[in-house]
Order: sequence, then structure tokens, then C-alpha cells
Amino acid sequence: MTQAMPSDVRRLDLSSLPLLSDAGFDGGREGFRRFCATAFAPDGPRYFTTDGEDLVVFRHADLRAMGAMEAVANVPPAVLFPAVYAEGGCPAAGGSQALAAVISNQVFTANPPIHGPIRKLLLNQLGARPTRTLEPAARDTMQAIVAGLHDGEVIDVVGDLAERLTCGFWGALLRLEPAEVDTVRTSVRAMTPMLSLDATPEQLRQVNDAFAVYGEIIERGARRCLATGDHPMVQSMADELSSIDLPDDPAFAGVVPKTVGALLAGNLFDGFHTAAIAAANLLYVLLRHPEARAALDEGLESAGAVIAEALRLEPPVLMLRRRLAADVVYDGVLMPEGLVVQMFWAAGNHDPAVFSQPERFDAARSHQGLTTFGGGLHICPGRFVAGMLCKVTLEALAAAAIRLECADDQEPWLANHLMAQLESLTVRVHRTTEA
Repeated sequence: MTQAMPSDVRRLDLSSLPLLSDAGFDGGREGFRRFCATAFAPDGPRYFTTDGEDLVVFRHADLRAMGAMEAVANVPPAVLFPAVYAEGGCPAAGGSQALAAVISNQVFTANPPIHGPIRKLLLNQLGARPTRTLEPAARDTMQAIVAGLHDGEVIDVVGDLAERLTCGFWGALLRLEPAEVDTVRTSVRAMTPMLSLDATPEQLRQVNDAFAVYGEIIERGARRCLATGDHPMVQSMADELSSIDLPDDPAFAGVVPKTVGALLAGNLFDGFHTAAIAAANLLYVLLRHPEARAALDEGLESAGAVIAEALRLEPPVLMLRRRLAADVVYDGVLMPEGLVVQMFWAAGNHDPAVFSQPERFDAARSHQGLTTFGGGLHICPGRFVAGMLCKVTLEALAAAAIRLECADDQEPWLANHLMAQLESLTVRVHRTTEA
């Protein structure tokens, strides 16, 4: 017998909610800005829905509350890639097998009991304290990039700075060969359509091919690191991974990576890709907001606040999917098990109820509760490294007395996308002395 609901609880009625597209969101940074201008109006709705009948959560308080709920779970591999997983939960041959193989090893596709040990493993090497030990490698990488910049030169912030930084940094840590780093950089760029709202079958085939190349290189690098016997980070991750004795459950809990290379390939995708977007978006804010540049000119001790505010203003990740692992009653509304919830994390940073005049850059404002890297149980474990890479970028440019100036007014943001990602950003280099 179905248990009656309390009288003060009502069932969620998705059909009664406005569509996300009604608020101007069709993906990408520009769609996001249109959404915020509409959705946060005084009489704006509490939630939205999508054409696919997902629930869209966008207000800061709701994102924070639901992000902390265990039942608001990650979307597991078998749900993400139903065509790739056979009935028994085993991977089957399919057009997206390489993509599925890499992403299925992400902590973002795992739930209890697998999620906890994998997250702990990653934070043991990429958390706040261990990130400080990785900073010299990032600094060396960025200094080498900056040393090659010449006064008056025109460069692309995305390809010539941000992507070179993340690929060079992780490549150095994994001891990849220069040719491998270049190939990974090309592959990561080719993966971008995976996050498009309207990727074509041909684009997805290219994405799958790029993941196959990327995954093989990271696996190869991890094997080399283990073979030398003198790579504490990779060895520690391999040892901890081998101690996780849990069965795979692609339908909910996820999968346990079978090798440290598979673990690294899955979880460093964001390290290569999303961290580069963060660095590019940071520099975009410095170029487009004089008050951001002025705040940084007060001294690098203010860099942390400048970075936090820049990424609040231009967060790389717009939204991520979650899936309810059980019925949830939240604020008097029953949300059913299996409901897909689009967590619009970027919108939380622009909620005027929390961040006054959200379109204004203000490094002095409180950054407590930022949703740049998500929140709650599934907050991004790589957020410390992303912040460190941004800081190193600013330090290296300042040390070389380099200022960047927009070379034109073009802002080619990717459209129909789940990221606020610049395709390119052309700038002119100004430096007082040549390296």
C-alpha cells in the first residue's frame, strides 16, 4: 500500500514549471547571462525544467541545500552511457566506448560506497596541503611560457597561455614526453564538443577518438612513473587504489578504476580542460574589468580575492547533472527517485540575494558560499589545484613585468555549451624588458 503524503507536502509537478529556454538559456556564457538577467527578477520562479523534463535548480540557497543531500547523487556510468553498458553492467562495444571508459573512472560518476574512498584518494594528493607541494612544477611551467613571450607579440590567451599551462603542468607531473604533451593538448581541445548541447554524431565520434588517444597517453605515463620507483604521488595513488576492495556497480555506485592510469585519466580530464578555462576566464576578467586590474595592482597578496571574484563573475562550469537516489522531500515538495536535477552552479554565484550587484567586480566582497566548483558532498576535489594554477599565472606575469592588452573586441564564447568557455582571446603582450 502506498503511504499517504503529509498534507503539507506536495508532489513536484514539472509540467507547471517554466522551461529553461524561456529564460533565454541555450547554453554557453551568453545564454547564462541572459538567464541570470531574467530568472532573478523579483517575481522569478523557484525552479525551471528542461525539454528533457529535468529539474533545474539555480538559486543559491537551493543549490547549497540540495548539494549537501546524500540522495542528490552523481549520475552513474550506466545511466550516462546506456548504449555502452550491457545488461549485466559490463562495458559493451559501442561508438562511445573510449569516452565512457575514461569518464566512468571519474569521481563525479561514483556514489557510495565507491565515491568516498576515491574522493579521499584524490584529496590525499590534490587537497589544499598537497597542492602546495605541486606549486613549484606549476611555477616552472608558467615561467617557461612567459619567458617565450615578446613585447608587441599577439597571442591567444586560451591556446598560448591557459592550455599550455595545464597541459605542461600535468605533463611534467606525469613525466610525459614533449610530443605526448602536445598530443594531449590537441586531444583535450578536440574533446570540447562532449559538453555541447547539440553535438553532432560526427563530433561525438571525434570526441571518442580524442579520448582514446588521451587515455592511452595518461596510462602510458602512469606506467612509466611506477616503473621508475621514484614517483611518490603516482605510487601513493596506486597503493591506495589497490586497497579499495569494492565491487563495480555501474548502475549506481560506479566503478573502481582498474589502474592508477585509468584513475588519473578520468579525474585529470578536468585538470587539463576545466582548469585551463578557469585560467583563461581569470585573464578575461582582468582584461575587461579595470577595477580587477586595479585590485591586483595593490599587490599580489590580494590575488586570492581577485581570483575568487573573477571566477565568481565568470565561472567555468555552468551546470552539472545529478540524479535522485531516493525520494526527497525538500521545502514541502516531494521530488521522486530517479529525477535528474540540473544543478546550475554558475547561477548561484550570480544570485543577488547573496551577491549584491552580481555583475559588478568587487574583490572586497565576501566570497563565502561560492558555487564556482559546486558544493556539498560532490564539490570538485581539484579546486585547490585550479586556484593554484590561476595564482601562479598572475605571479609569473607580474614577475616578468608583462601586461596583456586586448588586441580586438572579439569575444568568441562557445555557444550551446555547458561551460563558459572562450574559443580564443587575442591579446597583445607588453613587457618592459625582453627575457
